Amino acid sequence: MDWRIADPVLRLLPRRFHVPPLGATPHEVLVTAGRSRLLRYTPAKAPFHRTPVLLVPSLVNRHTILDLVQGRSVAAHLRDAGFPTYLVDWGAPGPEDATTTLDDLLFDRLDTMVRRLRRDHGGPVTLVGYCMGGTLALVYASRRPEAVRNLILLATPVDFDHLGLLTRWARFEGFDVDDTVDTWGVVPPKIFQPGFVLLRPAVLTRKWVPFIQFATRPALLQAYLPLFRWATENVALPGEVLRAWVRDYFRRNGLVRGTLRADGAPVDLRALRAAVLNVIASEDHIVETASPLALAGLLAPNHDASILEFPMGHTDLTVGPEAMGLVWPQITTWLTDRDGPQEDE
Repeated sequence: MDWRIADPVLRLLPRRFHVPPLGATPHEVLVTAGRSRLLRYTPAKAPFHRTPVLLVPSLVNRHTILDLVQGRSVAAHLRDAGFPTYLVDWGAPGPEDATTTLDDLLFDRLDTMVRRLRRDHGGPVTLVGYCMGGTLALVYASRRPEAVRNLILLATPVDFDHLGLLTRWARFEGFDVDDTVDTWGVVPPKIFQPGFVLLRPAVLTRKWVPFIQFATRPALLQAYLPLFRWATENVALPGEVLRAWVRDYFRRNGLVRGTLRADGAPVDLRALRAAVLNVIASEDHIVETASPLALAGLLAPNHDASILEFPMGHTDLTVGPEAMGLVWPQITTWLTDRDGPQEDE
């Protein structure tokens, strides 16, 4: 259900259940590139870590999954842990984005943001990529190895042979991605979101259960509503991005087979210089564990690469009940150990 439809319905609930604004942690817009923005989070006290952290969300949902509400914000957690913290808001594409490519997003918009942070902080950055954003961060860090000191991947697809029903859907002969892109230009969520629903069809009814139970379990509903809102605020995809994502990642499995090209050259994961932390949700119904685990076999020997695995679902890594108490303290410790000097390398 689109949020524009859901919102009037939810306003019929008692006032205490009204959804607070998402992404409300204090921030400023530091850079604008196309419809994308670089958000800088306002620290309550001066950061004491030197390497800036740039959060990179997926393209198919809003960036607020990394800054949901108070107490469930990855951005606020990192800011309060003393890291200069930034977040990419990819924005909602407009008609002018029908020809926008993945290279445009990575090596124009994201690269502009990273260069700004390197200039401001005097050294390479940490990228934290979530889901599709993790795959994009991985590609960027491979093609710009001098720019990225640390790379944290959250529920990140690597081997696209192992994404279950999503792989089958993307490779289905009846799915003509070229016709879809040529017809729509900018592809609305209603075209590709059903693929995610197919992964867990029962979600169509289960997502309404907390509303039925709200009289007896009000705390559950209050915790659920921000995530419900985020899940209904889907955004469109530039058609050329969808075409490349289906063709080069899902159908050709370019990262694993070594056929992927970006910014005019092959993507070689052995070129990575960044320390890598691969964070996996073992109960993830979207990114099955075999997909991110494939990364270990693609890196250079003796690469600084670690794995953290948690018995939770896809969004639990960022906004689940144990995210801030279990997941992110461990990530913060790993990151603190790899904080680097300010001098550019």
